[in-house]
Amino acid sequence: MHVTTAMQRSQITCHSANQAFLLSKNISIPTSILPVTMTSSNPPKGHFNILFFAAAGSFTSKHVESLPAPLPLKKLFETLEERYKGIKESILDHSLVTINLTYVDMPSGEDDGSEELIIKEGDEVAIIPPVSSG
Repeated sequence: MHVTTAMQRSQITCHSANQAFLLSKNISIPTSILPVTMTSSNPPKGHFNILFFAAAGSFTSKHVESLPAPLPLKKLFETLEERYKGIKESILDHSLVTINLTYVDMPSGEDDGSEELIIKEGDEVAIIPPVSSG
């Protein structure tokens, strides 16, 4: 079963409304420049999805990726750094992280006695860099 969040529904509605407007005016736009809707499908068996927002998506040139599960949360940034050299310092060290829409604190690397979080099969992880506007 695929569940869409309120944000995804609003993006789909907005995208559909824009597309309908363009069609009503006989305006043709290449699909390659249309906005990408941040939706995540179910990950393959034995994997979890990671969503890259804003600068994280630009850095990786991806909006979603599936990674093997289980993965200890404390290994997430290390795993991403192996795939995308420089992402930890440039993006991840300043980003928020959610697992299944719940914000989580990234482990500091020191053993603070807290329970270790494990990213499980089917989970959805989001990397959310700081957003600024001017």
